[in-house]
Amino acid sequence: MKRVKLFALAAATLFAAACSEPLDEAAEEVATPQNEETTTTKSHWGNKIDDPYSVANMRLACKELKKSPESSLSKAGVTEAQIETTHLYLKFIPKTFEELRMLEADTILNVVPVPLTYDLEGFDGVYRDPECPEGQPTYQYAVARIGYQLPKVEYEVLDSLFMPFEDDYDKEAISKHSKFRSIWDDLELESVKLTGNYSEEDYNPPSLSKRYHPSGKVTYVDDVRGEVGVPNVRVHVNFSTHSHNFYTNEDGSFEANGRYTWKVHFHVYFKCPDATVYTGGYTGSDNVAGSYGGKDTKCNNFYIDSPDKKNYAIIITAAYEYFQKEHELYKNHTENLCVMYYGADKFGGDTIQFTNNAQGMKMYYMPTSHSNAYGRAINGFAGIVLEQKTKLLISNIKETQSGKFNTNIHKAWRDGVEWFIAKEYYEQAYKAHENLFKDLIDDDDTDSHDDQVSGFEIKTINDCMYNVTSWTTLKSKLRRRTTTDNRWKVTNLIKYWEKRYE
Repeated sequence: MKRVKLFALAAATLFAAACSEPLDEAAEEVATPQNEETTTTKSHWGNKIDDPYSVANMRLACKELKKSPESSLSKAGVTEAQIETTHLYLKFIPKTFEELRMLEADTILNVVPVPLTYDLEGFDGVYRDPECPEGQPTYQYAVARIGYQLPKVEYEVLDSLFMPFEDDYDKEAISKHSKFRSIWDDLELESVKLTGNYSEEDYNPPSLSKRYHPSGKVTYVDDVRGEVGVPNVRVHVNFSTHSHNFYTNEDGSFEANGRYTWKVHFHVYFKCPDATVYTGGYTGSDNVAGSYGGKDTKCNNFYIDSPDKKNYAIIITAAYEYFQKEHELYKNHTENLCVMYYGADKFGGDTIQFTNNAQGMKMYYMPTSHSNAYGRAINGFAGIVLEQKTKLLISNIKETQSGKFNTNIHKAWRDGVEWFIAKEYYEQAYKAHENLFKDLIDDDDTDSHDDQVSGFEIKTINDCMYNVTSWTTLKSKLRRRTTTDNRWKVTNLIKYWEKRYE
């Protein structure tokens, strides 16, 4: 009997400690959830559900379980008063694209553009809230632990939550108390039942050893490469407000860093640390492109099959292969490079616009093939990185020099990098490619001029390009990086391509 009492005291103490972090001002404001998130009308996201992780519902579950003196909560001496806010369910209202970027850059907060407390029946993965004012990014949602320093973006507290072990499930201090784990499992199960979210089909036995990490693989079928795993793309899983975000590995596989008892909703958001694909208005103020993968414990068949979403996946794949592989073409590039994808209905054609601001690069094009989508993305990455570095260089040039640079050189560089990287997968599409930098790199006697230049390494040319504002500058730098016998050939080659581009 003495050992039982000691366990009950230890369990109650641990349970209280997990809930006793000081509340911030936002939590103190929560009396009831915001009205706009409590509607029972079916929306684009499906039916609104009653969140089992809210403090109010967890207290009701505790009260119900304690009616039995044999329940784990009764034996441990857990009280309703110990169920206090550990997390907040938040709705962010970014007013500008810069504020949206600030939210998305927060890898701890991990905002998503979809409310978490819906059953998502019929949801297609991409949506803009119609209540959001025109010209503003759509609303963003997240769950934040109490005390977390939030970005300086307007937000509303939709609900206060009780998730005492969301961050601590695998910590040794808790894992030693197997009976204590069952307290949380029992409380969660009861709350899920009381809120009408219980489904035997969706339920796994509620013991920590049998909880699972949602896993799967994100792929698309390329018209040349076959099935391709999408690397370093963001995946989001959630069961109501119990949500996690993470990235796929290099072959598109993933495993969530959180454990679940219930089947979860799977989403892919086409973004990675180096690039983000947006869809919607040409101002760049709309949603991150996304895809809904259904509800299950695993998502091994998460195929991206719609034509537009395949192009989104190709852009993210290209971002990984440009920035993460060792081509050394991205040195010192600006963090959180942004890529925005738009269809031809707005601008038509096959163009890329570069800007040196928080939006990074705008891409306006409707790819004609998967090789075109991949190549244009690589072309854009090469361009925006060079644009950013060149403008930094120009800011240091004396005022007497205009600081203007010959954009034809930049176009040639983008085309050359596109050929260099894309030919690995789309050799046939680039077989007839002609370009200054292809001529500098290739040693295959297929130059478009009479004098064969010995091969340069692309990283050598890349180092030169960061300081190039004219054909003359490029020629001088390349001549210093090659042999004496090769210098006059470089001069002739530059002259040849300067005429072609002019």
